[in-house]
Amino acid sequence: MRLAQLVDLSASLAGAAGLQAVEIDPALASAEKVQASGSLRCVAQTFANANTEVRMVLIESAKIQVISCFVYPQPELALPLYAMELVQLGAKPIVAVIDAVVPAGDPAGDWTQTWLKQAHAAVPHWINAGDPPDWFAECRSGLDFFLRPASAEALLQAGVMHVNLFASYLNHALAAGSRDSQQAHAFSQFARHYKDHHAANSPGLPLMTKSFGPEWTDRFMQQCFFK
Repeated sequence: MRLAQLVDLSASLAGAAGLQAVEIDPALASAEKVQASGSLRCVAQTFANANTEVRMVLIESAKIQVISCFVYPQPELALPLYAMELVQLGAKPIVAVIDAVVPAGDPAGDWTQTWLKQAHAAVPHWINAGDPPDWFAECRSGLDFFLRPASAEALLQAGVMHVNLFASYLNHALAAGSRDSQQAHAFSQFARHYKDHHAANSPGLPLMTKSFGPEWTDRFMQQCFFK
């Protein structure tokens, strides 16, 4: 199973939850680098409704598989910001990251902690790796999954965890509480910083810059995926 199938499944879940596909600037929605060893594609998708926006990207070639999924709730809705990334190079899985974050004192904090603790309790044998990059350590929740899967099967299991968490997130969004105006403003600022931090430090930047050029990559990060 290729990771692209997890993107398709996530898109199906978003549609089933009432989110609609959002048109992306065609110049940024996809890019392709053709080389002797084959082509490398980058394809982005966005889904949204009145409450939630989902952004996903797939970077794929015969030897590279990267998927990322970010969920941004409307600031007035008491939900966390959700993030997932899976990376495999050739037959070797590199990393699996799943997290959900809110500002300190946020009304979604208790639900988010309980939700992530339950996820960890379901897989007590999953041990977080001890080598997260400094930039990630600065923005992680502390209840995240940061894994170095030992096999492609283990990476796929992390993908299944994402699917389960993503589905439960979208379901909870139907009954989530609200933030007052001050809390919504604080969350908006928090989300903006989170996006900027990831846009500046994304591990995929070197690959994307080399493959698609620095100008396109910067526009993709700033005007599309982390806008």
